[in-house]
Amino acid sequence: MFLKNVKTILFKHLSLKVKLTLVFTIMIFILVTGVTLFSYWMLVHLNYHAEYASVSSEIEVMKYYISKNDDLAIQHEITEVKETEYPYQYYIRVYHPLTHKILETKGMSDIVPLHLSSKKAYWPHRKVHVLAIHNRYFLLMESYIPVESAVNLVQIILDISYSYYLIQTYQKYLLGALLLSALLSIALGYIIMKRSMRSLHDLTDVAHTITSYSLNQRINPEEWPKELRDLGIAFNQMLERIEESFLRQKQFSADLAHELRTPINTLMGATEVALIQSPPDTPYKEILESNLEDLKSIAKLIECLLFLAQAENPRLCIEKNNIEVHQEIGKLIEYFETVTYDKKMDISIQGETSLIANKELFGRLISNIFINALNNTPAGGHVHFNLFENPSHVHIEIKDTGIGISEEHLSRLFDRFYRVDQARSKKNGGFGLGLAIAKSIMDLHQGSITIYSQMGIGTRVLLEFPKQKILKNLIFLIESSENT
Repeated sequence: MFLKNVKTILFKHLSLKVKLTLVFTIMIFILVTGVTLFSYWMLVHLNYHAEYASVSSEIEVMKYYISKNDDLAIQHEITEVKETEYPYQYYIRVYHPLTHKILETKGMSDIVPLHLSSKKAYWPHRKVHVLAIHNRYFLLMESYIPVESAVNLVQIILDISYSYYLIQTYQKYLLGALLLSALLSIALGYIIMKRSMRSLHDLTDVAHTITSYSLNQRINPEEWPKELRDLGIAFNQMLERIEESFLRQKQFSADLAHELRTPINTLMGATEVALIQSPPDTPYKEILESNLEDLKSIAKLIECLLFLAQAENPRLCIEKNNIEVHQEIGKLIEYFETVTYDKKMDISIQGETSLIANKELFGRLISNIFINALNNTPAGGHVHFNLFENPSHVHIEIKDTGIGISEEHLSRLFDRFYRVDQARSKKNGGFGLGLAIAKSIMDLHQGSITIYSQMGIGTRVLLEFPKQKILKNLIFLIESSENT
């Protein structure tokens, strides 16, 4: 169960960058650990081997003197050891069990009494001990050396405190180096993985910014890793195909709308003439009036489609000027004063601000939103405009006390021809293009539009315009319904 949970975390929940960083860190840590342990083993082995060889050679010297019964040489070998030979000071003891004669270096009994160690030696092998006494460390080697009928016990101890503490210090440094190498390998692995994954982040950033207005964007995969270069080239080719298809579709819509304009206008003119010239009691008058109304509706639809086709042109530039928002909204409120008066609605404006925008498009934007608020707010309701700004954006908030919009419709309000209430929209002559046009206008100004609503409480529309300077010589005239 534990391994299953670990597998789930490693292969499902962690990002690819984290996984690769972990793999890199583990590999580097294993490699550094192996080298560190090998160097530590070599240091210990070589150090103790030298000390063991030194004591063993001294045992062989004593064995030779004892076998020759050279007491003078033995005495000289034992007494010539000086205590000033630290850090590798050693002591020698020779014990004759028959005579109980003990010859030893001065101070050896204080370190290793005879009765503590003599029982540990056994014939014919040598016994080796490492002793810790009073924060000092000694290498003890014991051996029985038979001579005629007697067996002499030889003990040699070597002070290895210096090498022991040296190894301990080296061990601490190695542990610190291991910890540091682990941290450095994590940091280095993360940096390497981040740089390696930068191309994927670039691809993701471009994909996030791709809209119908920015299909001309491309990425530069020349500096990418070889494994990802083909992906970048394929992504650019995909964008080219999508842009080409999208432009063909938009061109078809624009051409179709242009082609329909002339016959629709012709039919409208002929119908109006027929209505003027027909007798008042003609049975076809109602049919002609209905046809004229439908033709006007179709003409309005064509105008909206033409506007959307032009607004989605990625090479579109619009003329922008300074606009006093309070004044423009005030003019719009005056224009709809008759409607608001008949419905006894309260319209208010709070705040004053200005922004850089296309005046015609801004009027159309506010008009579309205001008309929606009027159509969806019952008599006696209230529509409030709140104008404010911060260092980076100008905000326009339109709140109404209308019927509201249920949550499942909010995500699709900017789709073309989408209508929340099909029956009411048709009755009011709407096509479901008003908010799509508003969204296109905000996109042309690099702004955003957000709608919040609750059923029975009302709707709040928030427009955010980025503050910017006026750009001269960037003029594009949006064709109005009067132009052909």
